[in-house]
Amino acid sequence: MTASPESPELQTAKPNGLQAAEADYLSRLAVELRRALDYHHAGTLTELLRAGRGATPDVIVDLLRGSGSYDTLPTAVLQPDQEAEKPELHPLLFEWYFNDFTARFIAEVALGAGRDILCLGTPSVAAQLSRASVRPDVTLVDADESVNVRFPSLATARVHVGELGTFPTSKSYNVVIADPPWYFSDTMRWLAIASNAVREGGTILIPLFPELTRPSAETERNAILDAAGRLGTVELWTSDVIYRTPGFERHALTALGIGKTGDWRSGDLMVVRRVTGTADWKLDGRIHRGLEGWRRFSIGEQVLMLRDFETTSQTPATFLPIAGCPRNVLTSVSERDPRRSLVGLWTSRNRVAAVGNVRQAARLLDFAVGNSNEVPRGAGSAWTFLQSLLLAR
Repeated sequence: MTASPESPELQTAKPNGLQAAEADYLSRLAVELRRALDYHHAGTLTELLRAGRGATPDVIVDLLRGSGSYDTLPTAVLQPDQEAEKPELHPLLFEWYFNDFTARFIAEVALGAGRDILCLGTPSVAAQLSRASVRPDVTLVDADESVNVRFPSLATARVHVGELGTFPTSKSYNVVIADPPWYFSDTMRWLAIASNAVREGGTILIPLFPELTRPSAETERNAILDAAGRLGTVELWTSDVIYRTPGFERHALTALGIGKTGDWRSGDLMVVRRVTGTADWKLDGRIHRGLEGWRRFSIGEQVLMLRDFETTSQTPATFLPIAGCPRNVLTSVSERDPRRSLVGLWTSRNRVAAVGNVRQAARLLDFAVGNSNEVPRGAGSAWTFLQSLLLAR
């Protein structure tokens, strides 16, 4: 009997391109994890997760569970989870800060290349530079207005709060440090902006996502390295960049049943020296990051983002839970996650909801900002739902 196109046997025997790419990706990831375990390179869970070369903890744990290796995983971490930043970091702003060692390391590399330094989305490095004894000339561009609160030493630096494209780049710098979101289009855009801001002969420093961050990551990395090579001389320092695990990531992992991981996220540092040209590639004008299309609310230590339009229709409800989000937690912040299109309200603790009435949602959030203990008139279940998001731990 000939199998029909829907036959599971046929799909298994001849996977489509997407399935084949995913299978190859998981196979390569399994090799890296097995090597780390067999050669005792992963004495802690943190080191094992770093051995995954950018793969997220949920993907690694699922893979090891499927292979029967989960019970033998190390449980210790390199360091305990650190106190959350205040105000809290928000996933919508891609706020992953370097750990202290990495921030100092990148600052030292930058100082070795020049004293006039532009930091793009790297407040922890700018803060380190601002405390340096050599007193470099530091400019920071960051989309989050809270950077000055989190890093008091930035008082000695020039700080431009706003999206990357809002900063005038008429001046040129000896060194440009940039930390774009870990996506191909973002990295290419930030690299192009850095090439326009750096002086001829200057240096660009950009962390590069590892080759197992997603199935397409290795191809994307090669394209980025090729583009950087047309700007200057490229050096790639592997596994030299480590990020602190932000609170929103810890909430996502907890909802998945994954405990403490330590600072698991690590990447490579791409150093482009002796820059002699600017980008020769076209930028994707559709990329919009940060606060565009969202309204920000600060309630205590939490940061909440409300989308400008309804994400669910034909309902009288102000807020609605999103299917597949346990306790209203978005368990992945990846842009490939289809649940993101439904998110209309998003907290810094990774609690999310669809929004059916933006005007009413904004009114309730304004009410909550005022720290009122009263229940807004006519709010009913919407206010109860909002309180459940705000009080969740």
